[in-house]
Amino acid sequence: MNALDVRNLTVCYGGHVVLHRLSLEVPAGSFVSLVGPSGCGKTTLLRAIAGLLASADGEVVLFGRRVHRCSREAGMLFQENALLPWRTARQNVALGLRFRGMPADRAGREADRWLERLGLQAFADHYPHELSGGMKQRVALAQVLAPGPRLLLMDEPFASLDAILRHLVQTDFLSLVRETGVTVLLVTHDLEEALLLSEQVALMSAGPAARIISMHRVPYGYPRDLDAVRALPAFGNLLKEIWTRLQREAGRMGWEMPA
Repeated sequence: MNALDVRNLTVCYGGHVVLHRLSLEVPAGSFVSLVGPSGCGKTTLLRAIAGLLASADGEVVLFGRRVHRCSREAGMLFQENALLPWRTARQNVALGLRFRGMPADRAGREADRWLERLGLQAFADHYPHELSGGMKQRVALAQVLAPGPRLLLMDEPFASLDAILRHLVQTDFLSLVRETGVTVLLVTHDLEEALLLSEQVALMSAGPAARIISMHRVPYGYPRDLDAVRALPAFGNLLKEIWTRLQREAGRMGWEMPA
């Protein structure tokens, strides 16, 4: 069964066709990354899948049900976290649970459980401005996973972190993904990140009227040692293959990418 079926989706924005007859399948329990030239419509696709944007044609189906509005089946994590500055880490994580009708005491306990899983139990009563960038992103991750979404939509969630923090958060995140069984669709400009984390990489064409032009299987299982995978010759070969196609698409949009 597929977690996500995008069928011939066309999305228009500001009088322009951003996505045209785009189709994508994401199997349940899988991790798929979405890459493409800057400005081709990757975020637009995520927003349409989440039910935040209406389509001109085609359909989005989550776990067998057509999406007409925001679905509780999907959670969304952005580059800039959505933490409320006047709420503690515990209160931020509990917020989504409270919106779903969970009693406050139970939501607080569940929030503590998630914070502990991410090594943040000592910071449960801290406010966002008292946390480092990596800590805030971990809290945001707990916040989106706590309500139990079956599909996680991620838009450049690690881009603002430095290299060391990014590696640590990615490792924690990958462990949680395998533990919970959540399906992931990750938008990233970092092709290496896509290959390190996911099972498949979907390449979008240049815009306007972007579509999926190729799917690439990543031949590494889980659990995955990110440093070991990066050192494999097959990793470099796949990186070069997708990068070459990405350069070609970027050229169509007038972008110059390094060789």
